[in-house]
Amino acid sequence: MKRNSGFARAWFLLGCLLFAILRTGAAAPPPFLHIENNALYLGDLPFRNIGVTIPDLFDRFLSGHEASAEKALADAETVGARFVRCAAIPSSQTLFSRYRSDPKGYFAAFDAMQAALQKHHLLLVPSLLWDGQTLVRATQEPNGGLRALFTAGTPAYQLAKAYITAMVSRYANDPYILFWEIGSDLDRKADILSPNDPVAYSSDLLSAFLGQMAQQIHRLDKRHLVCSGNGMPRPDAWNLYESRRQGVTQPAGSPQPLDTLPQFREMMALRNPTGIDILSVHLVPPGEATPLWLTRDDTQALTLPWVQRIALDLHRPLFVGAFGQAVQNKGVEQNAPWMLNLMQRLQITDAPLAAVQNWESDPPTDFTLSLQATPRLAVALKTANAFIADTVIRHVLVALPPQLFATETAVANDRLHTLATLLQTLSLPLLQAMRLPPNGKQGSLINRTGTSLLLPYEQSLRFRVADLALLAQTGFLSSKELEGWIRLLARLQNGSSPLHFPEGLTVPAYSIPDWIAPDGTACWFPDAKGDNDQGTGAFGHLPPADGAFWFLLLVQADITQHGDPNLLRVRFRTAQGSLPLWQVCENAFNSIAADGATGLVAVGGTSQEARADWVFADRVQKAGFCLMPSLLRLQAAQILSTLFSAIDDAVRARDYQSLADRIRASLISTFYVPLGQVNGKDVGLLLSATKQGRREDIWASAYALVLQALPSDIGNAVSRHLDQLYRAGGLTLQGYVRALPPSGSYGGYWEASTDAPDTGENGGYWGFPVGWLAVAIAQTDRPAAIQLLQQYADSLEKELSAGAPWEWRNGKTLFGAHCLLSAAYPAESVLEALTGFLSE
Repeated sequence: MKRNSGFARAWFLLGCLLFAILRTGAAAPPPFLHIENNALYLGDLPFRNIGVTIPDLFDRFLSGHEASAEKALADAETVGARFVRCAAIPSSQTLFSRYRSDPKGYFAAFDAMQAALQKHHLLLVPSLLWDGQTLVRATQEPNGGLRALFTAGTPAYQLAKAYITAMVSRYANDPYILFWEIGSDLDRKADILSPNDPVAYSSDLLSAFLGQMAQQIHRLDKRHLVCSGNGMPRPDAWNLYESRRQGVTQPAGSPQPLDTLPQFREMMALRNPTGIDILSVHLVPPGEATPLWLTRDDTQALTLPWVQRIALDLHRPLFVGAFGQAVQNKGVEQNAPWMLNLMQRLQITDAPLAAVQNWESDPPTDFTLSLQATPRLAVALKTANAFIADTVIRHVLVALPPQLFATETAVANDRLHTLATLLQTLSLPLLQAMRLPPNGKQGSLINRTGTSLLLPYEQSLRFRVADLALLAQTGFLSSKELEGWIRLLARLQNGSSPLHFPEGLTVPAYSIPDWIAPDGTACWFPDAKGDNDQGTGAFGHLPPADGAFWFLLLVQADITQHGDPNLLRVRFRTAQGSLPLWQVCENAFNSIAADGATGLVAVGGTSQEARADWVFADRVQKAGFCLMPSLLRLQAAQILSTLFSAIDDAVRARDYQSLADRIRASLISTFYVPLGQVNGKDVGLLLSATKQGRREDIWASAYALVLQALPSDIGNAVSRHLDQLYRAGGLTLQGYVRALPPSGSYGGYWEASTDAPDTGENGGYWGFPVGWLAVAIAQTDRPAAIQLLQQYADSLEKELSAGAPWEWRNGKTLFGAHCLLSAAYPAESVLEALTGFLSE
């Protein structure tokens, strides 16, 4: 149960970064963007990301609409954007007039915008002149148009230079400025109008203007790069430009001959003159404007690799400053295959920096992307950014990008992922609080085991093996820590002969302890006190039937994290002397007796065979075949098969795989009870035990689905039934989960338990299996799974100061404060499934 997905790893790392920032209150300023080998770098790492354009962001801070701006920035952070592109000049003349009448207040609004961006860990690409029209209107040029702006000496030109000087001088040393953009789509009408038209402008005039503004910026600011902000040249741009140079004065009517790729390259070079560090294009589905050198396909972003090739030829990085298409219609999200494909292509290693064309504009347009109105595409954007972040962090080269999905399932999975990540974040401080280093002290407890261990909850006096094994799955713990636990348990493992204690207690050969005492001694029974006092027999005469399986789960986690299966060949100290780890594991597995025909684990039968079936039901008396230890044995057999295969022991690998298959095949006939149909679909339940304890086992049923231990039709039937129970109410309390249904012929309370009804294992509500239930329900009803996790996360956040998460609770009792397992493990269960069978 160990994730190998880069997606999950990237968001976990980013979550840790966020937690560190929250703890310290601030993050160090970012380094300045620079160019290495035609690629953009921020510090030592390539800077790759899909950012967003919020055109009116500055306008909102100038006009007192900061709340909507803050929301747009928060949502941008949520989808993994690391920068925002916006107009650094307002479109409204009334707002722009404040630049002259109240410069202090004007720049204070820009400072407030910068502060909001920093709050959400976003850098800024300010488009200094945007479309240029604000300056043209402000100077009341008699002929208007961009020609007046681009012509040296005009009032509009002089105002542009003054505005750029004021803005760049003020923020030249600001590391939160990613780079400067001169304008946005200033090349859109170059060469189109007749030269005789007073507002016409040529590519030559545009190029001269951009070069002059770039030179001005570089003179004022030696640290930031400069981008033109140009869009995509028309498919006939070069031929139109040449016709103007040859004296053609008619306005552009019928299209000119379409440009070749070399001619397109020439126009890109002309419109991005010396001084422009970063090439810029804006991309949309080309439609009728498809270039000569491109196959028309408005579902595939085929332009991108060709434009990237041109940028490499010109020895400059590329910025896709805006990309988009219509994504909504009257507030209803529309399919946008071209945009989805472009984001997919942006995941490869050599892809350029890019920004969504329109993010949460106010008011929205059909091109506006947002978490609320276009959740499918927003989740695709978030997924792409997570993948990009992971490949950058791990220095992974990607030539073929993974597929992106823009579906309702992807949106639901993202919500589950977000809630699971929140639980991870909540568990980080608990991890430190519950960790006890060698000789570390908490209250009266001193860790004398010789290795760092984790307490199950505050004021616990024991280290449970099951807790350690489950927490090992989370990725929170170092390989050194995990190996320390394995060495401790190997040393405490029973030898080749059974141990006998008073009260008729017996510990089979090679057993693994149920828990470890603070002084480092093995405790085989739940009520043991250590050494020769192993309890009264109230919990059975044999140890719980699960210790060895937790040990194998722990070994698997360490080898997965360590990345080297040869650890299995390393010799460990045991009661039998020095043994290779694989032998320790195999001995442990065989310490728990099972039925030869089915492979299932049975308990009870005679008083001498009585035992708890597993650690979280050790106060419940059961008899017959038992579901949960059988599932754990199935999982352990699968682990052994995989591990032996990794060290080339094909015989043992085959034998354990055969055993796992045999156990899996026996589950349905032994534990499954069909319950008919609901809405024309099968439903059914799984029993906890076949004799005493013949109740529906919610936790084990959910775990069977987590393990994918059942055929898909039976698994779906169990999932629907669990969903039905959850929606009926009573199965959960503020997200915490009961072990069996609150009522019904297979529910209520256990037949025999030392816990009173509605307490502990006999009707209490527990935290650690919340993830199991969420995953099980999500198999057929993701909205219900989201609701369950939301309830649980809300409960934890609300009660953190009071001691949450609890190990278990009911309407009156809160037990086991600050239970690490109750936060970290549900998160891991959900994240594991999202990268596995619950993925798109």
